[in-house]
Amino acid sequence: MQHSELKNLKIAVVGAGYGGAAAAKALSLLGAQVDVYEQAHQIREVGAGIGLRPATMNRFRQWGVFEAIAGVSSPSEYFEILTATGEPIMKEAWPADGAQRHTHLIHRGDFIEALLGVLPEGMVHLGHRLEGVRDLGERSVLTFANGKTVEADLVVGADGIKSVVRQELFSDKGPVFSGEHAYRAVIS
Repeated sequence: MQHSELKNLKIAVVGAGYGGAAAAKALSLLGAQVDVYEQAHQIREVGAGIGLRPATMNRFRQWGVFEAIAGVSSPSEYFEILTATGEPIMKEAWPADGAQRHTHLIHRGDFIEALLGVLPEGMVHLGHRLEGVRDLGERSVLTFANGKTVEADLVVGADGIKSVVRQELFSDKGPVFSGEHAYRAVIS
């Protein structure tokens, strides 16, 4: 699809996490008419820390949202693992990308709030839990638990691991265990 084909295209983004919010911003900058549908009734702080690499921060600069993200993140020059007593085990510099030399560390909740804060008023619709999507060829019809139905030329599924979009349009098979684990801990 060419940039010119996105102009005035009606796009429904399902999910207002950082993937959905970033997709909405990028697509709207290309001229698409974007609406984001989020099942939560309010955006609240969830998740843990995220590292935004220099290339990502450069993209945010191009989109005009760098200041919003930089204002709630902490620049970091390296990744370090310490023992319980603070002795270094490993230290590695983050990769740089052009003028951008730092990875920015940010809490997921702050990141989503900053991204949603740069979207136009009325673009994000809370309280819209997707129940189904019907592909009608040239367009799709989304049905939400609150009774609302929406037509869109393009549907972007950013609705997480239990994605209704994926199940309805691509496969009813659930996620497959990769054999890898990720752990996180919160320490006061």
